[in-house]
Amino acid sequence: MSSVLLTDLATHLAEYNNVTAICGTPSSFIDKENTKSVDSVTVHRVASTNFSKKVIFGRLINYISFLVLAFFKALCIKKHDIVFSMSTPPFINLVGLLTGWKMKAPYVYICQDLFPDTAIALGLIKNEFLKKALLSLNHFILRKTSKIVAISSAMKEKITQKGIPEEKIIVINNWANTDDIKPGPKDNPFSRKYNLVDKFVVLYAGNIGLAQDLDIILDTAGKLKNINEIRFVIIGEGVEKERIYKRIRKDKLENILILPFQPKENLDNVYASSDTCLITQKSGLAGYLEPTKIYYILASQKPAIASIEAISETAKIISKFNCGFIINNGNSDGIVEKIISIFKAAHPSTSSCDKDVSLREMEKNRENSLYNYMKMLENVVNIYHENSIVKTFC
Repeated sequence: MSSVLLTDLATHLAEYNNVTAICGTPSSFIDKENTKSVDSVTVHRVASTNFSKKVIFGRLINYISFLVLAFFKALCIKKHDIVFSMSTPPFINLVGLLTGWKMKAPYVYICQDLFPDTAIALGLIKNEFLKKALLSLNHFILRKTSKIVAISSAMKEKITQKGIPEEKIIVINNWANTDDIKPGPKDNPFSRKYNLVDKFVVLYAGNIGLAQDLDIILDTAGKLKNINEIRFVIIGEGVEKERIYKRIRKDKLENILILPFQPKENLDNVYASSDTCLITQKSGLAGYLEPTKIYYILASQKPAIASIEAISETAKIISKFNCGFIINNGNSDGIVEKIISIFKAAHPSTSSCDKDVSLREMEKNRENSLYNYMKMLENVVNIYHENSIVKTFC
């Protein structure tokens, strides 16, 4: 979802500014033109190696090759007033910081997840020397960054615990574009294509990675596989997808349909086909990583079932709008109970959430977030130039 957010943000900024984006080239990308204008944004695509993501070394080489080529591409671009990036792939913030120095422009880091903290919490980095080296490098980048955007108050707290001044951090929530996600009929091209019209659909749409705890969804599906009317639909990509496939076959979970990411224009039909939506995340990651899918679920006006920590932004949103259920991490029995309660309701696609209120709030949330980005970037540029003038005359 980060790419969707960044596209929406860049397009909005391009209404008032000249915006240039440097991004990777997906393996499915067939357009031979590496530089083009998209919705008034000048987009430069850079290549990278394409080793299997299943092997950590191959994934590392892919990251490094993209970072190096992205930086060299940035060296060829004319000076801009400000540079910003998100946090994927790891250490793209280092490229952003170096690009800012080269252009004599401030750099803003939009932190969607904290690296290497998330990888350490997941047990992916065990060597103590490597942990300290990566944490030290990341701390250096955070200190030198002009402004840090945290996507939740819990994430801001994690960053301040690293000794980063609170005034350097601003919280701007993620959002969903309600032009892309609109409530619609369950009987639509997507549900007809996959024979879901007459099924009670439990949807998970997002990354299939180590942090997302897809096993709890499989555990839940296994406990409900004798109820023929219920179908689980998993949509996404990630390093865990092949393992998930193997477990589905091993456990004979014929009530699960697993699909790749769907085109943006299909999102409203995907969510309209569902009766409830799942959000799952492993314990101990709140503040390091915040799921974005709650905004899409709210925009689609579907009840959410979230297996997530209570301090996460997702849990706070669900509680605020009373638009779903919060289950303790790893509690598949709790998820089963809530699915059954919605399934047995007279109107299974409804919850106690005030749908008109939630839709208005999602529209307002997007407007506020885009406005806050615009004002923040303007303020960072002004402060940077004021400080530059002071230094010149000192």
